[in-house]
Amino acid sequence: IGGAIALAVAVGVIAVVAVWQWSKGGSPSTDLPARHKQLTTLPGEESRSQLSPNGQWVAYLGGRAGARQVFVQAVDGDGQGRPVTLPRGIVSKHVWSPDGRELACLVWDGGTVAIHIVPAFYGGIPRQTIPIVPTPTDVTLGRWIGRALFVPIRAAGARVLQRIDRDTGSGVSLSEKWKVEGNVDMFDVRPDARFVVFRAFARGQEDLWVADVDGTSVRRLTNNSYVERFPLWTTTERIVFQSNREGQVDRWEIAVASGQERRLTTSPEVEEPNSTTLDGLVSYRRTSEDAHLWAWDAAANEHQLTQDALSDFSPAFAREGRLLAFHRSQPMLLSQLLTMDYRLFAGPFSGSGFTKEPQMLGNGYAPQPAPNGLWVAYSQQLVNRTR
Repeated sequence: IGGAIALAVAVGVIAVVAVWQWSKGGSPSTDLPARHKQLTTLPGEESRSQLSPNGQWVAYLGGRAGARQVFVQAVDGDGQGRPVTLPRGIVSKHVWSPDGRELACLVWDGGTVAIHIVPAFYGGIPRQTIPIVPTPTDVTLGRWIGRALFVPIRAAGARVLQRIDRDTGSGVSLSEKWKVEGNVDMFDVRPDARFVVFRAFARGQEDLWVADVDGTSVRRLTNNSYVERFPLWTTTERIVFQSNREGQVDRWEIAVASGQERRLTTSPEVEEPNSTTLDGLVSYRRTSEDAHLWAWDAAANEHQLTQDALSDFSPAFAREGRLLAFHRSQPMLLSQLLTMDYRLFAGPFSGSGFTKEPQMLGNGYAPQPAPNGLWVAYSQQLVNRTR
């Protein structure tokens, strides 16, 4: 509207951590600390990183001038990813083939969604297309093991894990065999396809569970009041996951047999595990709350709109692009959970910047102003609920 699109750009970068010193049998008290390396340095946000099976390449989703694409780059390279050519649509997830020569990419096009299998270096005409029929309300991609793709799908209000045969395109539901109280999601299948780890949310508590893929046994891995999310197998016996058990969101690793745990990161930034290799390499997305508003005009020229010390999100236009509302936030710790202190702001907008300093409207987030700019709808976080 008005020749510009405004959006918040968080500092979300891709990094890897080598945890094999402990994963291959040592104890956390005597082994060397895990080693970390940042992979991406360009402005904007990168996410959904996927390491190649040999750990030499990483594919991730990134934005260039507002467009979302898959990029591939060398782990030991210069940080400059090369885009992967895909069919028309919006790509939401991708995984490597077991031999590292292909990528399976989940692409939405209108009301349809399909898995396109393309050359990993660097895309092109799909070698195979597998439509997801009927179109689910939500779908992502898990691991690609042998000739099978493991695909979490949300259907009828619940998320299930399907195994899709690459040769036939047919799918079989697996998670219906696991009798666990609550909602289950965030599946990761062990690379030998024998076991799966997942999160279960029941009675206000999030825990990790491990099950046989064939449904013969299910075992609780964690049982506490902390947030436990995004579990991934790092070896056949250990799992990395995200938790706030030390008062901030960090990455941890747990031994499946003994329950022995190790904290992998201690930074104040939010770190989300994305993928692993069996030799102990983990890629993760690290997000700081240093986010600002930018605008791209019709000629794809970039204009930074805010650069304050706090973070700005959720921009929304009114008055035909002449008013821009957003929310500003700063982190705070509440009941051992990382939450945000939100403030609503709005200011007159010219297309390349604010003509006057934005004014604070009150507490809240995700503003949606009325077309005439006289009213704004927004959300507000209370201690025990959201309204």
